[in-house]
Amino acid sequence: MKFKLFYFITAGLIAFSLSALAQTATSSRLIAQANYSSPGSSFPFSLTHYYVYSGTRGGDLNHTLKYDTTLGTSAHYVAGGPTSPASGRNIQSFDANNNIVINVGQFYNTSKTYQSIDSIFYTYDSHNNLLTELDYTWDNSIPGWRNNTKQLYSYDAANRILSQVNQSWSTASGAWGNTQADSFAYTATGKLATHTTLYWNTSWALNTILLYSYDAADNNTAIVTQQYRSGSWTNTTAQYMGYSTANNLLVSINTNWDSTTGAWDSSTKDTYTYNPVHDRLTDLTQSYTAGVGWINQGNENIIYDLNHNVLIDISQYWVTASHSFTNNGRKTFTYNSFNQPLTEISSSWTSGAWVDDMEYDYYYQTYTTGVNNLKPTINNIVVYPNPALQVLYVSIKADQPQASTIRITDISGRLLYQTTAADSQDLVTVPVSQLSAGNYFVTVGNKDGEVTKGFVVGR
Repeated sequence: MKFKLFYFITAGLIAFSLSALAQTATSSRLIAQANYSSPGSSFPFSLTHYYVYSGTRGGDLNHTLKYDTTLGTSAHYVAGGPTSPASGRNIQSFDANNNIVINVGQFYNTSKTYQSIDSIFYTYDSHNNLLTELDYTWDNSIPGWRNNTKQLYSYDAANRILSQVNQSWSTASGAWGNTQADSFAYTATGKLATHTTLYWNTSWALNTILLYSYDAADNNTAIVTQQYRSGSWTNTTAQYMGYSTANNLLVSINTNWDSTTGAWDSSTKDTYTYNPVHDRLTDLTQSYTAGVGWINQGNENIIYDLNHNVLIDISQYWVTASHSFTNNGRKTFTYNSFNQPLTEISSSWTSGAWVDDMEYDYYYQTYTTGVNNLKPTINNIVVYPNPALQVLYVSIKADQPQASTIRITDISGRLLYQTTAADSQDLVTVPVSQLSAGNYFVTVGNKDGEVTKGFVVGR
């Protein structure tokens, strides 16, 4: 009997643990981006944005940022501190399905307060398809919101967009007026077949149409653009694509319609190569000259990591005199364990060497979705920019809000700075202009524990 009781209790605990694990997942969301005009320089260009979230919303460079607030700065850091610590912010709110319903943009004025400049209101259908997008502009003369533009969307039973109608507000008539409409049609397999654009001029007038073609594997093989002139459709441009047996795009040719000859004239061509796992390795760009043929213009070479993330992307241009390619630009990337970019450095080829021009640093915060931990703890802090020059930002993520203490120490453990953060404060600004160049630690603690991160002060 004891064995059976132990078995059922143990089985129940295991089942509960597995159930809790099934309902939780660790994700990573972008919380800050810092830009530098020259990596390692003491004159960073700007600390551009940081993002504040609530609940389990998140986002990154490849997914919609479901932030509550984003703060932008455009500060040049000089001796004495940033000349303009804040430039603007956006505030968003969401519905029960985590769809963005309001986005308000504000700028930081000379009175050192945020002033609204524009806002966007969204509505959705029961399938979370966007139905309306209403843009307002703040008018100080009212003062209040003034209608600006509106977009109306419709969908078919498969949730594919059928139409988009753009309207603008007329202050003179006090009414919405049509400006542009786009309609879409699909093939039997659900691929886009046509995209027609109309403009309003007392009535709807046809303007352009895009005609899409596909192969048996549903690869897009052609996009023909036509313009409506004198009561009929006339060819203007076309793009033709060819694919490998693995459905990788091998060639893309752009052409222009010659109304005199009634034929397509080649314009530019891109030819692609791939590795065995279908990552694109090269892109050769050429232009066509009648009587000469295809002439090299540029080339792109890409190197990937084992997770198919781009590590190095090098662009080259063609030198006719030497009949060879020479380096032009380079981008290098690093990533975190979630395959999100941590750094992006842009470089230019100068005097036979790569010279760094711009660095973009991205900072993330891990968080748990699903069942919350029962005990309130600090489970993640992020410090940025790193290296810091005048100001260090400390982003705090706790399972449950509570007051925290922030301490700065040197490598010997000597306390250099201490402050407190209220339970509702998840971003703390720490001045570091008084610190000498070197390595330091920031510790965030509350009654349940501490988390320590290292950072560098540069000069």
